[in-house]
Amino acid sequence: MFCYSTCYPWWCSMVSSYALTPLHNSLTLNYLPPPPPRYSLRHHTAPHHHAYPPPPFPPPPFHRQTTKTKLQRHPPFSSLPLNPPAPYLSAWGLYGPNDELGTLNRLSPAIVAAASKTEIKTGVRVSLNWAMNAQGNESFINRGNFGHRIYPAGPYYDEVWDYNSQVSSHWDSLRHFPYIQERKFYNGVEDGDILGEGNGTRNSIHVWSERGIVGRGVLVDFHSWRLKQLEGRNPEERFKRFDPFVGETSGILLEDVRAVLKWQGTKVRFGDILIVRSGWTVGFNNKTREEILALQRAGSISASGLEQSLPMMKFLWDNFSAVAGDMPGVEAYPARANFTMHEVLLAGWGCPMGELFDLEALAAEAKRQKRWSFFLTSEVINLPGALASPINALAIF
Repeated sequence: MFCYSTCYPWWCSMVSSYALTPLHNSLTLNYLPPPPPRYSLRHHTAPHHHAYPPPPFPPPPFHRQTTKTKLQRHPPFSSLPLNPPAPYLSAWGLYGPNDELGTLNRLSPAIVAAASKTEIKTGVRVSLNWAMNAQGNESFINRGNFGHRIYPAGPYYDEVWDYNSQVSSHWDSLRHFPYIQERKFYNGVEDGDILGEGNGTRNSIHVWSERGIVGRGVLVDFHSWRLKQLEGRNPEERFKRFDPFVGETSGILLEDVRAVLKWQGTKVRFGDILIVRSGWTVGFNNKTREEILALQRAGSISASGLEQSLPMMKFLWDNFSAVAGDMPGVEAYPARANFTMHEVLLAGWGCPMGELFDLEALAAEAKRQKRWSFFLTSEVINLPGALASPINALAIF
């Protein structure tokens, strides 16, 4: 079971503590452009550390009444936010005020059918599901352990599961993470819609179960590519320092993602489902119980992931229907930008974020077949009101 309050405090503290922190080391300066000043949506003349920057130039007009041009079907990144004063980079209203699918709307029947024709060639299936109890009693982000009780019920057996939905492979729903300053979720949903009287189901993950998350998956095997770079004559120092459990050294840059795609020979198509292998689960599996406990005692949670920058956000907006990886939070954290990817992707775009995927068998099969794209099928739980779901995912080659 998922407790909303268990995951919010550390993210909130991460944002509040890092939004005021200057870019102070050479590694950061090398790959993350200085964030723009943030301006409050409520007080446009007074900048402060939790406010949002205006767009770099006036966005083009956006009219949902007409849908003939590419602009109306998929507005450019420069037009975000679509409906000011909606929050920073948000796309609220793009698919209607009551939409609960967000970027999953990009997975049209035509796109899914095309993916099945081009990607299913051998029929080999690979699970992306980490064991439900893989973290044991030492959940990295202190979200408890997986409880599993089997008991006799007459001539047969039943069982009870008791767990936090974030401890193994899962998709975050659109009611999991808000714009922190505004306390607004995708399309303006508020806290009262989630924890209020009756505990409504707006933005619940069960809506996705009607069609599933199905389409062309693309693996970006950063972990294998980075190890390959270390075999070179003069590997970059940041590749040597990379540690999936140390956020200061574990940001995966946009230039890295593009380099991995080129190295793999993988072309990205609009509507793809991006899956990034950082090496986090490999690192976790290789750590002892004492090492995990030491990381927890350190207090400040840190992990590998995608860099949080405007160029990376544009790349994601321009191409993908969902984003996932083997790390606990898709993006590298603590964040060094003045926003978090969770805010913009989940609350701003309605873009599913998948975490703690088991990508080891997938990486091995992709290497064997020499192709890193595949047909992905994932069916979430049909539980009205749910904030997250096991991924129940298969990659089909």
